[in-house]
Amino acid sequence: MKKKKKKKKKKKKKKKKKKKKKKKKKKNASTPNIKPSAAVLNMSNMMRRRRPAFRMYRGVIIIIIIIIIITPSSGK
Repeated sequence: MKKKKKKKKKKKKKKKKKKKKKKKKKKNASTPNIKPSAAVLNMSNMMRRRRPAFRMYRGVIIIIIIIIIITPSSGK
């Protein structure tokens, strides 16, 4: 006994509009000549914009990295 195969009707898919992703500017943490005051300003700007929380944490991490880089360079 051979089973008859049922033909499936193909559904037309609606095309979704692609959203353009904004490119994020990378901050150079490698440069030691940045002063911490600039980093503090960046944080206050981020606070003002009221972005989602994870970006605020990123600002904190950037400040910590900058301070770590500055401390050995100023100690020489």
